[in-house]
Amino acid sequence: MWGRLLLGTFLVSAAACGGGGGTGLVVVGFQLEQVTPPDQARDIPPTSDVLLFFSRPVDAKTLDEDSLQIVAATGVRIFGTRTVAPLNPGVVRFVPIQPYFPSAVHRIRVSTAVKDESGAPLDRAYEFQFQAAAGDPELLEQRQVVDLGDMLTYGRWFHRVTAVNDTQLLVAGGYAGAGSVLGRVEILSTRTRQAFLLPSSLREARAAHAQVLLPDGRVLLAGGERSDAPFVPLRSCEIYDPARFETVPAAPLLVPRSFAHAVVMADGRVFLSGGQTTGPGGFRFLDDAEIYDPVDDRWTPAPGRMASPRSGHLSARLPGGDVLVLGGTAAGVTGERYRFGLERFESPQPPAISFHVFPAATLLPDGRPFVAGGFDTLGVTIFDPAFGFLASVNPLAAERTFAAAAAFPDGRVVISGGTDFKASPALLRTSVEVFSPIGSTGRMFPLPDVRLPRPTSHHEATSAADGTIWITGGLPTDGSLPGLRQVVVLEPE
Repeated sequence: MWGRLLLGTFLVSAAACGGGGGTGLVVVGFQLEQVTPPDQARDIPPTSDVLLFFSRPVDAKTLDEDSLQIVAATGVRIFGTRTVAPLNPGVVRFVPIQPYFPSAVHRIRVSTAVKDESGAPLDRAYEFQFQAAAGDPELLEQRQVVDLGDMLTYGRWFHRVTAVNDTQLLVAGGYAGAGSVLGRVEILSTRTRQAFLLPSSLREARAAHAQVLLPDGRVLLAGGERSDAPFVPLRSCEIYDPARFETVPAAPLLVPRSFAHAVVMADGRVFLSGGQTTGPGGFRFLDDAEIYDPVDDRWTPAPGRMASPRSGHLSARLPGGDVLVLGGTAAGVTGERYRFGLERFESPQPPAISFHVFPAATLLPDGRPFVAGGFDTLGVTIFDPAFGFLASVNPLAAERTFAAAAAFPDGRVVISGGTDFKASPALLRTSVEVFSPIGSTGRMFPLPDVRLPRPTSHHEATSAADGTIWITGGLPTDGSLPGLRQVVVLEPE
């Protein structure tokens, strides 16, 4: 018999059962503690995952079409796969292989045939319900693509952009043209939608550098390069102080490097991994990491080495404080996790499905790392703290290297532009695609009717505090011309 129960943790104390003088002992059965989507939820996307959180690890062999069901109000079952999370075996994911019925009520049923790893059955049967959405989610329309024209004072690519506060974006460095690296800094006001050039320049002109917001509101600019032919990587670092509208010197890197990636750790220090430096043939890829302490203004080597050298990758802080590095040139292992406390890199299991070389990369609003495309792949990869690497339900529709990705507050990610190197000659794209966070894996949607104002690659896309996405700069279609000065704003609705 299916019982309709509210979710919660049901605890029975010995004191409550046995009167005064009880020991306070808590007896906990094997329970279902939470479900996503929650009971009575509405407008659930048509292929959304269902996540079930149990009080103890689940025996995967007890999950089948009878013990865990999703049934439409008409009585028709929804077929799908059932998976226990490898990194948290108390979590079960149901992925539908057919869409839910539009606008219909669906019931999630979990029977006592589900058992934990010790063989104990679930304490009772559970039932919850949700109502599916009427159709596909809203994505992006051409009216939401606002062309602000050539707003930047200097055209640039391989620059970096950081949201400094609620209304300002810092645009720093980059290539102005072939062999010409910029030392000028601009501020974009998301409130007035205007740009102004800072009167002072960077301490050293740089492109392809690491740039990250520090906990105190300043911005660290680390390494980069001042030339690509010949290749000249940089050790120098500087810090932008928004109170003074200028940069101050910072301690140099231990190793000169460009195309490294930086992430702020839980204790406020900065973890900088990978990149490329000088070596035989002009450059070599790096498999190490450095840690910057902004209080002491000091870099120290991180113990351990990555299994693969990499540059042009993404790094992200995970719940618990570990750092994930994902993708990058020369990476034989797609992703690695730096384990603090163990002070070493480990390859997460199961491994990612796709390799990503200079992909579009960002963090989802829930903190999960997201990468899409890159050279010779259409794959879309997400790292989930419970399930490890996940692939989107469907891949990109178009080849995109040096594209850019940024997220709206509701979780939609816009992947813009990029280069198709398989085309002859290489094609810079005006098209965009949108990732919709339907379930834990999500879906990609090509948007044939939505275009950027001009072909755009090697640009930056940045999520602003007001919910907009700002696309800046880009590579010119003619190599003899300077970089693009364009600024495009994507409105969330």
